[in-house]
Amino acid sequence: MSSEPNLKIVIIIPARYNSSRLPGKPLIDICGKSMINRTFNRCCQSLSKENIFVATDDLRIYSHCQELNMNVIMTQVLVKLELIEYMRLQKK
Repeated sequence: MSSEPNLKIVIIIPARYNSSRLPGKPLIDICGKSMINRTFNRCCQSLSKENIFVATDDLRIYSHCQELNMNVIMTQVLVKLELIEYMRLQKK
């Protein structure tokens, strides 16, 4: 028996629409494909599609990913704020 735990590798692609430098960046069209679609497809070269997820807090990105049959998770703003606060407290 192996002493190593049975681990599953996944890729989570964060996709925010309200970026301060380039709002809507994940949905920007680059030669006929959105940036998030290109990123997802590149990840598929390293891992099976079943183990790749887009995480977003925006319905536009969520809908776009569903239309393209990507695994997508809707995150909650509150969870993000709690994580930011936790990271801030860890720096003290």
